[in-house]
Amino acid sequence: MIDQSTVFLSALFAVYPRLSDLRMEIRPLHPAHKQAELYPDGDAPFNWASRTPWGAREWFTLDEVGIRRAACHAVSLSDRYETYMGVLPRVGRTGKQSNVTLAGYLWADVDGGSEGVQGALKRIADAGLPTPHIVVVSGNGVHAYWKLSELVALADEKSRR
Repeated sequence: MIDQSTVFLSALFAVYPRLSDLRMEIRPLHPAHKQAELYPDGDAPFNWASRTPWGAREWFTLDEVGIRRAACHAVSLSDRYETYMGVLPRVGRTGKQSNVTLAGYLWADVDGGSEGVQGALKRIADAGLPTPHIVVVSGNGVHAYWKLSELVALADEKSRR
């Protein structure tokens, strides 16, 4: 699993400059079925899923070592949490939109309905979209990633929307 995760992260972040202050975010969230266990009195705060132990949310450099460490970290969390990663790298160590300064991909989470993965791929084709450069099976659908022909600078709030 770590090898597959490393290959995916390496492919996704290969488009970004290595000698920079860009970071990849790995963010664990408690799965929905844990809410009753964590808050048996029904008093869960709005952000209960993100209340994970200190150090569970981490930031990694985009070089070979950072990518390997990120893959290992994500896999180590996967048996206890739903583990997410920021598709676009950030400057600094926050998940804020203002910290995203470059885009190398467009992506979509496509549900396949009753047809599952094949239905998701059919929806992409039926929409007239090009074949994604990377496809990750996500249960009943896919996460589709299209590599941009060049990096897009996201210098201000308007360009990040």
